[in-house]
Amino acid sequence: MAILDKLIKQRRDSAQQFRDADRLDLAEKEEMDMGILQEYLPVALTKTKIAQLIDEAISTTDAQSMEEMGKVMGMLKPRADMSQVSTLIKQKLS
Repeated sequence: MAILDKLIKQRRDSAQQFRDADRLDLAEKEEMDMGILQEYLPVALTKTKIAQLIDEAISTTDAQSMEEMGKVMGMLKPRADMSQVSTLIKQKLS
């Protein structure tokens, strides 16, 4: 899964660079490849489910502040998109 995540991120970055350079044909190819790769990943968690998992992780780790964010992130890393998780954890621990 980590390899697929990395490949998808590369395709997303490439597509954005191609769009910025007005190379829509190449951007569309990258997005098509990204769609194919995403079919092999499990279904993404909803924002509600991620928030529930964060609450459980905060409770389990007894995290009280931003200094303990790493503990919470560690419990969720294999289960969700970490950029989304990071934002939600910051909101809850701030």
